[in-house]
Amino acid sequence: MSDAIESGMEEKQKVAEHESEVEERPTTSLDSVDCFHGFITEEEAEYRLRECKIDGALILHAEQNSVTLKFYLSWLSPTNHSVIHFSIDRICGEYFLSGRPFTTLSGLIQAFISESKARVLPLQPPSPVKLVNRQRIAILPFRAMPDTDEISFCEGDLLTEIQRVDNEWAWARLEKNGKSGLVAVQLTVPLNDKSVKPEELPYFHDEPINVLTQRLTQYGGGCYLLRHSIMQHNSYTLMVNTGAHIEKFQIKRTPDGNFEIGGRVFATIPDIIERRGRRMVPADRPCRKGFTLISIALSQKYSEKEICEGFHLMRAVLTNAFDRDLSGKNADRKLRSLTTSSFCPQTILAAYAYRRCKEDKWKRCYIILNDSNGSQLYVLDHEKRAKPKVVLDLTFCFVYKIMDELFDRANCLLVAVNGMDIHSSVHLSFQNEGTYLNWLNVLRLRCFGCRHSPSPFAVVPTIDDYFIRSTTVIYLTLTSFRGSYFKSDSTYSAMVMINGIFLTRTQQVMPSKNTIVFNRFIPPGPCSLKFELCSYNPLPTKTRAIVFRDYLQKDISPLYALADDGKELCVEDNFEGFVFRAVRHRIVLLPEEQYASFFMLLTTRSFILSTWIGSVLDIFNRKCFARLLLSVLLPNYDLMMSFVEVIVREQIKRETEVTLFRCDSFCTCCISTVLRMTGEGLVAEELLTGGQPKQELEIMSALKSLSEHLPLLFRAILSHIIKTAKAYFSGSQRIARRVASVFFILRFVNPILTLWGSGSAEQSRQLPKTIQSLANQASSPDYCPEKSSRSVRLMADLLDSVALSPSEVESSENPFCGYSKIDQLALLAFQVEQVLKQQDSANCPLPEAYTVISLLKKHAEKYLS
Repeated sequence: MSDAIESGMEEKQKVAEHESEVEERPTTSLDSVDCFHGFITEEEAEYRLRECKIDGALILHAEQNSVTLKFYLSWLSPTNHSVIHFSIDRICGEYFLSGRPFTTLSGLIQAFISESKARVLPLQPPSPVKLVNRQRIAILPFRAMPDTDEISFCEGDLLTEIQRVDNEWAWARLEKNGKSGLVAVQLTVPLNDKSVKPEELPYFHDEPINVLTQRLTQYGGGCYLLRHSIMQHNSYTLMVNTGAHIEKFQIKRTPDGNFEIGGRVFATIPDIIERRGRRMVPADRPCRKGFTLISIALSQKYSEKEICEGFHLMRAVLTNAFDRDLSGKNADRKLRSLTTSSFCPQTILAAYAYRRCKEDKWKRCYIILNDSNGSQLYVLDHEKRAKPKVVLDLTFCFVYKIMDELFDRANCLLVAVNGMDIHSSVHLSFQNEGTYLNWLNVLRLRCFGCRHSPSPFAVVPTIDDYFIRSTTVIYLTLTSFRGSYFKSDSTYSAMVMINGIFLTRTQQVMPSKNTIVFNRFIPPGPCSLKFELCSYNPLPTKTRAIVFRDYLQKDISPLYALADDGKELCVEDNFEGFVFRAVRHRIVLLPEEQYASFFMLLTTRSFILSTWIGSVLDIFNRKCFARLLLSVLLPNYDLMMSFVEVIVREQIKRETEVTLFRCDSFCTCCISTVLRMTGEGLVAEELLTGGQPKQELEIMSALKSLSEHLPLLFRAILSHIIKTAKAYFSGSQRIARRVASVFFILRFVNPILTLWGSGSAEQSRQLPKTIQSLANQASSPDYCPEKSSRSVRLMADLLDSVALSPSEVESSENPFCGYSKIDQLALLAFQVEQVLKQQDSANCPLPEAYTVISLLKKHAEKYLS
């Protein structure tokens, strides 16, 4: 954004003067009216009158949702202490009160005061009120909070600022429908300022005409943009989509710096759009009777056109809007996709999952969510079985996210009854993260956590929707455990309990100098906090390490209480036991449509804010941010692929063919995360079920089976990365295989095998080492099939097959479609807010981010109240 437009956002420019034939706002008549309070409701006027406690107080105010100004007098009668509202009609420039005409409002008020038999005292507003008539354009979409004076608008919408309320809000009229209300000033920029050059307008474009024509067609009727004229020097062309075709209107620059169209001169181009452009039609379209016609004689390829009332310019095509694909009908469709799902009483959701049974074994099951009589979760062995194994009344349950490390399984959650019976709960694991996120959302809306009673006649307490309207996030840094009895041949890990529920554990590590060093965070969850240290059997076993059984001794910490106030609990002075820091935040979950501006902020200008946030975060918070961001982008395949291409292109500029994607960065973090989100569960199923393969040929057979079952979305993302890399390193013959080796083997398969491996730590690392060695040989520039072993040749063929491009993913084939993104958007906004607090505002690439986050916080306060 240019410096001129930024200065306009700070409101340092003067308001441009308009044409004499246009009806002006009666600002001059209001300058002498001391009791004018601007645009307020009758309820607000009555509140101010009663609050001042002055009998006979009088307020003049304007109607809120009126295209033309309409005034009211509100008077606190001193006789019966009631507020009386008088309507003022404006006809042919005169003001009528009870049928009596007045030329000015001040004269009307003076007559009301002098002729009243009771006491009348004009009440001054809390702050001076001044009406303006400044044209603005929206640079981000905004969804109004229900039951407020705010109005919703889309990016590119034209607004007319009528009254500045304060530094953050203005009362404005939305030109496309005539509605008026409160508008966040920082989400708009002024247009009719003389100092703003045409090239600096947000809807000025310099691409070829065919590209602009296609863009206008995509945005739909009523959209327009500005470009340089190719027919005449120092002139401009306004291109308009009339609905039937694209029309062009030529604007000439005069020697004194003004702009001429059809013989009429305007101070700025936005004045043309505001005063004439909103009434444009081609010459072949008849004008309605009574409207002024202005002929435009255009040279050569420009045919004669007329400007008249009949066609409305509703939305500007902003310069960077096409990067986001959030314009016209596409923007409306995306905003509709950001609307909170409503669940009808009879909804049934069903899916196959895995249920944790005795001895940590997982068994395939079929789960059903039924809302016909309250909300119940049914767990069956199979879809055709009639008798469920488990039935849970969700009113009395909590739902918890379970980290992958606890059971060495991805996409786990726990539905637990709020009672003493630990058997009345079920651990579930889902095949892919899209299904997992969908179930987590619908269960969260139904699990109220009421205290369970064994009596069938117990009364269910009233449910407070505050529980649904907010969530909690816990940041825990488990630094170390200090003790004196560690064994050098044993490994140790710490398990974390929240409210008595095991939610996660650290990886097994060896002791060092009587201390075990951890560095562990846990993500959102509802709060008592407790730790348990486990020492594991050093002997190798054929089965995987069992969380609750396969340890020699344990050490349990005291029970800590985490307050819900955002204050840090710091325990660092222990000479024995756990050393940690923990903080718990309460985060409001707004309706999903309230995050429209924030969602646009994350995706605008080639995801510049998202990539900046990811670059300044530490490793752990970067992973959390990447997973949340990807869960919001994945439902939209095109948007996801655009994000992948942006981060890959930025990263590849800093890489060589030898070091390609091997260094940790926000790009590699996002790609690794999205691949794990789409295919993590398959790795354990194909490579670890029935024990680890030991021989190289067995390993390659298992990897081949894994590659054949990879989801289409996984293959599409990986092949898109490979295609981008091949275009950059066009002369390399092995680049596709090297990229497949890095992301499929190094950053996808091997980390999962290392984390979930069975037996001792050395055994867990051996399989990934073997696989990585084969991949390195197969992707080496010196690879020769004749000199390589059979296993290496199989690996080369495997990487080539993984790199092949699949067909485009349809919405029905995308498992991430359909779930609500409220939790992810709320946590993303919280994380962005934390970064903006820590960073210098001058470093933020989008200054509007501060305004958007501030609006979300204000909406959150209103939402909970």
